[in-house]
Amino acid sequence: MEQMFKILLLFRMSDESVGFEQSVSQLVIKSRELLLKNEFINDIHGGRKKSKSTTADTALKIRFDCLKPAVAKSSRKAFS
Repeated sequence: MEQMFKILLLFRMSDESVGFEQSVSQLVIKSRELLLKNEFINDIHGGRKKSKSTTADTALKIRFDCLKPAVAKSSRKAFS
């Protein structure tokens, strides 16, 4: 709850001084940082130590693995 209040306060302060578009981007960045931090803390308390980048690396690997069949198929067509 306290973190959400800080985010809203940051949003309000930046809205007054910087402009709406930049304040929204700052809000998105800050909320993403908090989500990563909370995910890291949850992993530690769950008995698994996982770095912040591991989740992003896994997501990229999953996306790449999903693309592999399509890439392989198009490569075969290009070389045949």
